[in-house]
Amino acid sequence: MIFDRFYRVDTARSSQIPGTGLGLSIVSQLVSLNHGSISITDNDPRGSVFTLTLPK
Repeated sequence: MIFDRFYRVDTARSSQIPGTGLGLSIVSQLVSLNHGSISITDNDPRGSVFTLTLPK
């Protein structure tokens, strides 16, 4: 879901953060094309941690 193009969280919670919602979609495609993986972990109370793994 968060890797969908133009995905934005509820505007009531993120009105201060500009953007189009394309960043994670682009990253997801690049990782997929390079046979890698993405994992997401919660970093409470400040956002999330995204870990990209690419083969050698």
